[in-house]
Amino acid sequence: MVGDFWAKEGHYPVWRRALERLGSTRANTGMLNLLDLQRYPATLLLYALGLGAIEAGRLQFLEHLFAIKLPYNWRFYNKAPREMLAVQLLPPFCMFYDGGQVMKILEGMNERYVPLNDWIAEVLRPYAQHIIPDNSRYTLTFDELEMLMALSSLAHDNMRVVAGAFCYREDNRIRIVEKIEESLSTLGDSSPLVICKIFGKTAEQCKETLGALKQHLLDFRYQ
Repeated sequence: MVGDFWAKEGHYPVWRRALERLGSTRANTGMLNLLDLQRYPATLLLYALGLGAIEAGRLQFLEHLFAIKLPYNWRFYNKAPREMLAVQLLPPFCMFYDGGQVMKILEGMNERYVPLNDWIAEVLRPYAQHIIPDNSRYTLTFDELEMLMALSSLAHDNMRVVAGAFCYREDNRIRIVEKIEESLSTLGDSSPLVICKIFGKTAEQCKETLGALKQHLLDFRYQ
């Protein structure tokens, strides 16, 4: 995470190879949930790198990570393996066939709405201490990363919603949405969000993707 915080463009291939290696699952027979968990190390790396990138304001690197292509075996549909983007394959909500609800078996996560997301946030917290010492800021940064994941996934497939902890942390979600809307409205196509092309190549495209996410969130029912 610290290495990513200081990452320059010349370092991108190193992290790409690491993510590709961890994200390339091997076994394709056995218990489905265990097979899905083969991608967990890659998911941890994506989150660690993503947190460092956001805290350092390196959105271009974040887009590079999201766009890395990983092999995916369509075992459910008897199709040959194909490639998918890291942002569509590695988030916890995408990792499992049931959206990750099986991860409620994790200790202390039986009543969580997004159990593996919350688990990852707790696992990575000590490693982020040196770059994000404040707990509230860490949670906000984590939610911003997951919202950018959701936006990026929607930009590539408008029917694919990647749920995250931001779905139930309303205060953080509102702050992040306001931050995005202000950047797009004030800076337009000069916004860092447009330049990095995470969820649109123009300010209007980004606004459309954000609007689509907000509409999808209305379908989630959290207490």
